[in-house]
Amino acid sequence: MKIKRALLIGIVIWIIAILFYSVSYSIPIMENMETQANLVLFVVVIPLVWFGCTFYYKKDLQTHGYLVGQTMLLTAVILDAIITVPFFVIPKGGSHFSFYLLGILDHSG
Repeated sequence: MKIKRALLIGIVIWIIAILFYSVSYSIPIMENMETQANLVLFVVVIPLVWFGCTFYYKKDLQTHGYLVGQTMLLTAVILDAIITVPFFVIPKGGSHFSFYLLGILDHSG
């Protein structure tokens, strides 16, 4: 597996996703802007990962998709932990716990 390639693609996917998430706040379509931003992120992530994997597999056809996917996912989780949470969540009164666990629990039902 070409780890540098997978990490770089994961970083690019994360950056583009964050840009879409942030820009969605400047286009008021829904009343709840947080829900709108999450919906935009939900819609954008799947095509971004698909294009990222397509780009990765242009030069490495031998790597198992699970390993590439895990590398890209862990890249996003780490970037969220060191950038998103400290700069965007904590100033609003959140925490790493609320970002990772309560975000799942709040939307589960």
